[in-house]
Amino acid sequence: MISIRIFHSLPKLSEPLTVTVLPCFRTEFVRFGDLTDYSPCDPGFHIVTVTGSESRRVYLQKTLPFFTPTAFTLALITASHGMDILSIPDYPCFCGRKSACFRTINLTDTPMRYHLFHYGDWLLFSDVWFRQITSHKRLPAGKHGIYLKLPEGCAPLIPSVFEAKAGEAYSAFVYGSLPEDTLSLLVQKDTPGRDQLSIQ
Repeated sequence: MISIRIFHSLPKLSEPLTVTVLPCFRTEFVRFGDLTDYSPCDPGFHIVTVTGSESRRVYLQKTLPFFTPTAFTLALITASHGMDILSIPDYPCFCGRKSACFRTINLTDTPMRYHLFHYGDWLLFSDVWFRQITSHKRLPAGKHGIYLKLPEGCAPLIPSVFEAKAGEAYSAFVYGSLPEDTLSLLVQKDTPGRDQLSIQ
């Protein structure tokens, strides 16, 4: 059994979306910035269809593989033809019993790249480009503050504070668009637990 969740990161699409992963589950009225709970699915190749929840327009349909690891985030992202799906593998944490694992994922093409800092000007990740999924870094358990900086500027952007638990893996999703003033940062645990699995 694998687990799949959906992340809507398309700022220019106002209509809520319905995402169907055949034959596993169907999630309706997913809006910009929504990250769904994990849903169970059998391993294999599955057809993923994205339609408008109101218009029923088919925006995208493609077949994706789901084998290893056992959890995935499907991010709906901007593409030259309108929309694409970035399949993000969600790994458990292997950083030890006293540390958490942390990475960042760039789901916005405006700005094209950013630096991610820890409070105290500790550089965590540099030059993170659109569609890039960084490797994990070790963070001590406890509260952490992070913020973005653009390569050409020094002003910090969209700070966030989160609690990291030992033995857990976390992702900082950067999504939206700077010109539309929708640039956002969401930190979320990656490993599905019983409280995160939903059957829809």
